[in-house]
Amino acid sequence: MMDLLKKVVDKGDLLGASQVEVYAGHVLSKTVVAEKGEIKMALASRSRGAGIRVLYKGGIGFAYTTSLSKEALEETIKKAIKVAETRGKDPYYKTFPSPQQTLSVKGLFFKETAEFPLDEMVEKVRYMVGMARDFDKRITSVASEFSISCGERFLVNSLGIESSEKYSLSTISVYSVAEDKGTMTSGYEFQNERDIRKLDYERVANVAAKMSIELLHPRKIETNVMEVLLKPIAVSQLIRPTLIRAVSADNVQEKRSFLIDKLGKQVTVEELTIVDNPLLEEGLRSRSFDAEGVASRELKVVENGVLKTFLYNSYTAQRAGVENTGHADRSVTSEPAIAPSNLIFEHKVKKDLEDLISETEKGVIANSVIGAHTANPVTGEFSVALGECMYIENGEIKYPVRQAMVGGNVLQLLGKIKCIGRDVRQVGSVITGTAVFEEVTVSG
Repeated sequence: MMDLLKKVVDKGDLLGASQVEVYAGHVLSKTVVAEKGEIKMALASRSRGAGIRVLYKGGIGFAYTTSLSKEALEETIKKAIKVAETRGKDPYYKTFPSPQQTLSVKGLFFKETAEFPLDEMVEKVRYMVGMARDFDKRITSVASEFSISCGERFLVNSLGIESSEKYSLSTISVYSVAEDKGTMTSGYEFQNERDIRKLDYERVANVAAKMSIELLHPRKIETNVMEVLLKPIAVSQLIRPTLIRAVSADNVQEKRSFLIDKLGKQVTVEELTIVDNPLLEEGLRSRSFDAEGVASRELKVVENGVLKTFLYNSYTAQRAGVENTGHADRSVTSEPAIAPSNLIFEHKVKKDLEDLISETEKGVIANSVIGAHTANPVTGEFSVALGECMYIENGEIKYPVRQAMVGGNVLQLLGKIKCIGRDVRQVGSVITGTAVFEEVTVSG
């Protein structure tokens, strides 16, 4: 593959491009889906392609192809050059990244994951469906999914970068519906692992089923100021469209961030540190190099409550005149955007989940939030419904809650975080335990 991509770079040079970059990959995907207790799909597919960028007469051009034939690649280079001509000169972007020493990351690829057979995936899905369905007679419907993705990505440019990396990822999920005396509720759970041997099919099925039963017969609560415990899924759902968007340099440069004037300033409690670590062993977003070939490194985004840096790719770093943090992210069909890798929330106060609950005099604990995508990225304002929510009083979970909401400003909310649970898990790019926020107004 590398020899082919290097020939593509050489061809771009011959066509007059001052610099050429090829980002290519191939992927094997397997998916099994069950709906209403029955297998609906079992599919394996392969895809491959390459995205080519050129610097041509001061402009940036991009085009992609889903074929890796010599003819398709040469035609794609010509298209990229035409795009650069059409766009014209760019005042900010001067060069693609140069070669850097990269560190090897453990646990990105597992042969066992890549070779797991489709028929065994079908049996695991049936097993999870059966486990959830048999959990309680009030469970009336179960859906489940099992997916595997594995492949290899390649990055070659005319400055000498020649990098490649294999990866694998497996995901299981269960969705359970329960009905009782005119009420209907649902529960769900999932697990992502690079090493398929770590998947716990029974646990995922039981957690989903148990949740659907526990949420039966919810009650409304009165609007009040109380503690809010957000479990890892909820934290991730709230952070992605707010804080993560705000620390992306492109949003800062385009005045779409509420952190524009906050660099070097206190943005949350001193006890909180947020680290982006792409070198984390078996991290779901770990990588030795980003989507432009820049070497990955651990980065403190927030340290002791102080905002230390934004996240940059090569374009935004050159525009700002700062060091590239190596956060380019893309598929072969797109130009580089910006995304974190494994964003780890660390708090100086850590407690077991059971203790977080037992120490809560009055509060709610929510597994998810609904509506975070409507948050205002410029101001940080949000309003969300609390999903799979339970009311806590005097250290005990009392009953499920219906239609509770929380709103406000995400920075103000982060200023109220008093501890994080030890129930740490990764959801998307966010790694955290249950976060406890004090003195939050919950609308009933």
